[in-house]
Amino acid sequence: MAKKATTKKATAKKTSTKRDINKSQLIRDYKKAHPKKGPTEIGRELSAQHNTNIPASMVSNVLGKTKKAKKKAKPAAAAMKPSMPSDDLKAASSHLLQAVELVASAGAKEARMLVDMAEKVIARVRK
Repeated sequence: MAKKATTKKATAKKTSTKRDINKSQLIRDYKKAHPKKGPTEIGRELSAQHNTNIPASMVSNVLGKTKKAKKKAKPAAAAMKPSMPSDDLKAASSHLLQAVELVASAGAKEARMLVDMAEKVIARVRK
């Protein structure tokens, strides 16, 4: 049996050529010159002027991105004003000051021993 000859179809290679025009910039410039025209009109007129296809959807996307870029970021929320300290906080801070005075007068090791002894006394009283 004879082998069947294979033939390759000639396919045209698409070559990417750098365009001389930037469609997005054309759209932005045209919109600046004609602010009242809509995307359909802009796309139709630019396509005719530059012999290229510029769909209305592309015009809408470019103009939408331009609007988003113009919007400023929201400022950060203002920090809350500090409220008056509660009574519990005042009591805790006075206890903390007393503990600091104890450590300062007795020394760190002796203050720790006194705190341990106080814990033992409290544990016995609660039994």
